[in-house]
Amino acid sequence: MNDYLFRIKRNIPFLIRGVFFQLFMFFRKNVHVGYRLRVDSGAKLIMHTKAYVTIKAYNFIGKGSFISVLPKGKLVLGKGVGVGNNNQIVCHHKIEIGDGTILGPNVMIFDHNHQFDFKTGVKHKSFDVGEIVIGKNCWLGAGCTILKDVHIADNVVIGAGSVVTKDIPSGTIVAGVPAKIIKLKA
Repeated sequence: MNDYLFRIKRNIPFLIRGVFFQLFMFFRKNVHVGYRLRVDSGAKLIMHTKAYVTIKAYNFIGKGSFISVLPKGKLVLGKGVGVGNNNQIVCHHKIEIGDGTILGPNVMIFDHNHQFDFKTGVKHKSFDVGEIVIGKNCWLGAGCTILKDVHIADNVVIGAGSVVTKDIPSGTIVAGVPAKIIKLKA
């Protein structure tokens, strides 16, 4: 009996954070949040007023994660997406993550690059933007980096520490820097 009460008390802060987040987002026209969203402590969700955000049901956002959606950005998290601890998702244009996809800790997803010129250097406020689409039931291992203009099909496993710069077909396992196919579905 005491163990049951402990589990309830332990989960109350997660539930309250999720309820407050849902109530806050309820009053924004361009943000749609499904039920049973769990947001751990230290997670930061920054959504510009002109950004479009859809977070479907049964999602989890881990400790220390940072999600930023800038103006004209569109972020869609499918049903049952697990965003691990200390992840960074920065959306300038479009990022979609399919149902049932899980992200290990320290995964970084960026749909943009700073513009660079050899004469003038990095342009801090100018970006080349693209889109990222991650399919259903994918697993992104710890420390992966997904860069702009990448489409990852369904049922893909990405090894820890990989940097994904190109499209990945369905049912494959990829790893490395840059990520290469290690195994195709049988």
